[in-house]
Amino acid sequence: AKDTGFEKLYEKAESLEFCNLQLSYLMSSAHPANLTTCPLTIGIYVKAGEPDTTYVAYQRASLLGESREVAEKLDNLLDLLVREAIE
Repeated sequence: AKDTGFEKLYEKAESLEFCNLQLSYLMSSAHPANLTTCPLTIGIYVKAGEPDTTYVAYQRASLLGESREVAEKLDNLLDLLVREAIE
């Protein structure tokens, strides 16, 4: 922020990217364009001015094709990873 002139948003921030091979295959099988969903990302950050609170965020996938089942598996995986990390 100091070098750009922008307001400082985070005290600390990190994005963790990963891909699950099995879910990636299922997403791409539902529709080839779903390959853009990987890597999956989980963000962990502390906002500027809130040093005692850590936030964890991820985006639920919006998949094409017949992908309801794999989207549910994907959401469950992300939710499980975040809940386990918080505990």
